[in-house]
Amino acid sequence: MRPWLLLLGLALSTGVAQAQAPAPAVGSCAKSRLRAVLDRNAVRAEIFPSGVYGYEVPRGTGLHAIQTADIWVGGRVGGELRVAGDRWWRPDFWPGPLLPGAVLPDPADCTPFDRMWEITVDDLEAYALHGVVSRNLAEWPWHLGAPVVDGDGDPTNYDLKAGDRPELAGQQRFWWVMNDVGNVHTETRSRPLGIEVHGTAASAANFRTDIDQATIHSFRVINRSDAPIEDAFLAVYSEADLGFRNPIYVGVDTSLGMSFAYNAQNSNTDYEVGIPPAIGLVLLDGPPAASDGLDNDYDGVTDEPGEKAGMGHFMGWGGDEDIIWAQEKYNMMTGTYRWGYPMTYGGEGWGGTVKTRYQWPGDPVTRSYWSAMNIDSAGTAMGSIRAGSVTSFGPFRLAPGASAEFTFAYVWAQGRNHLDSITELRRYAAVLKRAYRAFYWTQPSFAVIPEPGPGANGVTRPYPNPADEVADVRFTVARPARITFRLFDLMGRSVGPVVDATSEAGEHAVRIPVAGLPTGLYMYRASIGSAWATGTLVVVH
Repeated sequence: MRPWLLLLGLALSTGVAQAQAPAPAVGSCAKSRLRAVLDRNAVRAEIFPSGVYGYEVPRGTGLHAIQTADIWVGGRVGGELRVAGDRWWRPDFWPGPLLPGAVLPDPADCTPFDRMWEITVDDLEAYALHGVVSRNLAEWPWHLGAPVVDGDGDPTNYDLKAGDRPELAGQQRFWWVMNDVGNVHTETRSRPLGIEVHGTAASAANFRTDIDQATIHSFRVINRSDAPIEDAFLAVYSEADLGFRNPIYVGVDTSLGMSFAYNAQNSNTDYEVGIPPAIGLVLLDGPPAASDGLDNDYDGVTDEPGEKAGMGHFMGWGGDEDIIWAQEKYNMMTGTYRWGYPMTYGGEGWGGTVKTRYQWPGDPVTRSYWSAMNIDSAGTAMGSIRAGSVTSFGPFRLAPGASAEFTFAYVWAQGRNHLDSITELRRYAAVLKRAYRAFYWTQPSFAVIPEPGPGANGVTRPYPNPADEVADVRFTVARPARITFRLFDLMGRSVGPVVDATSEAGEHAVRIPVAGLPTGLYMYRASIGSAWATGTLVVVH
């Protein structure tokens, strides 16, 4: 018997020995067959409840940078390891929420929740400017936990006339809810954790290539069971697809919290210009970090108040064997190979003496050690393909009723050669992180909220955009109110002129001078009374 089989057998028998730990009763729900498409920018991403299957970029080329990407969640309940994790449509997640105690609303039928709800900037604009209520607006599932901008101060309702709106990230957003109790875990053979998961995927078209070639994804994990989940991790298993003619390597940039994949050689006839691109997964936000003595958010301070959990572990995987069982998946989440060997520094990541959390953190652009381009400090490149990888976040603890949310982005870049694509990818990731902090993704792109009374408030986007010297903004004010307009740079700092005045009802044109601002991307926030909208303004001289 091979050693890893023995270790796997021991792990599974340990799980059997702890079978007395309480677990939610599973239902008999059918697996989801949902698919949604993000296509507002240069990416066409096919979104499934547990991840991504097909990530075409540039959109319209038929080239997919990601073949598959699935989320895994694992942890210990009363000492027993439990994992939920899809891969290639063997489901451990089913549609719908859970009641307290991790009880299904209907153990035999989850189909009423087998839907991805969509909201777009067009829906919000049509209502704000013309009073048109789209199906997306009318059916937004706020009662299931879909995020809402509360316009009337009452979180127990969803009233469009009173000012409530779906929260829009970017210009197109999908939201869904799933759980790991709907049926038997056919993938991991694990008993359920008793978790409800809220998923979201968003995209936005933008003048800047670094944002236009990216999508944002978020998963909120809620413990609906009566027992705490200890040593929990959320992970993304992904397989890159950057052209079939060359080996694909993976790596990690811990300073950005980004894992990435790239071509090992500087040729790729699948792409029109022949330059191999790179694809990255960059962490934007995580849950509060545990007091673990680690610098989880890479800011140079350990266990400070408000510290967020960063990337837990990263390891490459050849994809030549399925990672199926609960112990195998959890091993990969926690920096251990599926057969139980620890990940070690140097070589191809095993057989060494120094354990490590991150595989190949060296810079492949400079062919530094330890990267896949230099595995022995003598400049030897890795010989095998590593198109697959596991990027994990944690550890964290989930008490009953508690939740943890993770937000990350997929970023794609194409430089002057296969290694310069990594340089561009890093630059794009840094811009995206700044844009995220400056509320570009976290607030609605257009959500002027009508106030009570006749008529409706509205505001147009700045025009022209891009602008050189001035940009005009028009406000429609239903009744006397305070109007404001502010510009922010990508670091979230207020720049340029500030409009802040009390306005009478009617149409009002405001001229924004931008001649004194450097060329670049700016965020704006406009408000009418308590109603507001955000968006972007490009300045080009």
